[in-house]
Amino acid sequence: MDVAILGACSAAIEEGLTSTNYDDAQVKAACLGAARRRVLVATADKLSRTSTFRFGSAADLTHLVTTSAASDEVIAAFRGAGVQVIVVNDAG
Repeated sequence: MDVAILGACSAAIEEGLTSTNYDDAQVKAACLGAARRRVLVATADKLSRTSTFRFGSAADLTHLVTTSAASDEVIAAFRGAGVQVIVVNDAG
């Protein structure tokens, strides 16, 4: 697989990428393991939460696409983990 584009219920830098559903987490973990480029698309509010089932860490990602509401600290933490962060303007 060349590119995996994933969402997450939550993606806190220290706790990792998590989901509220076990099966969902298993599928996402398999995608992370198979793809050359791994993109997480998440709104800023999801970058400070945790959920029950962990499927990866920030270092497993190659890219993060998030909204301009993400804090500078969170963006810096993902960049520090080697993730290319793309910030888009919030719609509305």
